[in-house]
Amino acid sequence: MTLPENWIKLIKSRVIVVWGCGYDAPHIVSEIEKKGSVDFFVSRDWHTQAEYMGKEVFNKEILDKRKHFIVVGTMQYAHEVSCELLQLGFVEDVDFITCSTPTEEDKYNEIHKRLLICESLIDGIIESITYNHRHCPACKNEFKFYLPFGVKLRKEAQCPYCKSLERHRALWLYFEKNLLFPQSSDDKKITLLHFAPESVFYNALHNHPNVDYYPVDYNPNFKGIRDVIDIQQIKYPNDMFDIIISNNVLEHVPDDHKAVQELYRVLKYDGVAFINCPTNNFFEKTLEAPEYNTPELRRKHYGQSDHLRKYGKDYTQRLINAGFIVNVKMPNDVYSDSELMKYGLLRNETIYECTKAKQ
Repeated sequence: MTLPENWIKLIKSRVIVVWGCGYDAPHIVSEIEKKGSVDFFVSRDWHTQAEYMGKEVFNKEILDKRKHFIVVGTMQYAHEVSCELLQLGFVEDVDFITCSTPTEEDKYNEIHKRLLICESLIDGIIESITYNHRHCPACKNEFKFYLPFGVKLRKEAQCPYCKSLERHRALWLYFEKNLLFPQSSDDKKITLLHFAPESVFYNALHNHPNVDYYPVDYNPNFKGIRDVIDIQQIKYPNDMFDIIISNNVLEHVPDDHKAVQELYRVLKYDGVAFINCPTNNFFEKTLEAPEYNTPELRRKHYGQSDHLRKYGKDYTQRLINAGFIVNVKMPNDVYSDSELMKYGLLRNETIYECTKAKQ
């Protein structure tokens, strides 16, 4: 990959280069460093990632001192990062350059996204007149409407305070309804294993006096983790955990069968595992093809460039095959239309409650 001509002048000026996102990062960085230097990065998950390709990711003290940034990345993600930096007030000037010349489709998608955001906000204002104000069960804040969110934009998706999404709020409500967490200091202490810990749960659990909390990830730079753990080879003993949380992890894992077996192994016989993944009920069987081995092909067939499969109706059976007893829960089985709106839940957001058979 060679750098576009319009990058060269900027890079030679030796300003900070801020990375937006993208699978071309290693190639682009190597080219940039022939002309200048990359001081640190800002990635899409810059709140949780400490280092990338040997470079520091997001240091607020540095950002406060700098006045001029270049944001490098794909059109979609780099633009999001540059806008966020400006909104946070960290920078006065941002140059935005993309990995490739924007196509007409890129321009259309960007315009369409902005229109959907406007439409979502207008709909939220109108609906807030009819319905009660929204109430986020995770952070307990009340407001007029949830924010739109997603690569394929979803209306009423993200809490403006704690940033929880529909799946987080659905699981949180389930936890509260079933009193899964200790309610007082007299309750039994539980051991909880949490893969790729989302901040909405991490913030509530990592200092909980009656929860022995194990936030883990395979990425050693994931902030806040207790151990570096590969879900395909969990380095904990059998029957260790009362609760396991794995949200939207398995679709990223090469050997998901091995991962599910490992989750079964480390769960206590009276414990419960929540192994949730996006599924598509149009597929009888999970779509998984070795030839879909590039980011472009994975995005086309699986919906996201870092997904390795698209689960179908057989997802529940895949969990059962590992030995789990699976209880499938959906918000529309429990909540009314007004409650779904109030809590910002998707009707078909599925919770897979997995337990072991009694010994």
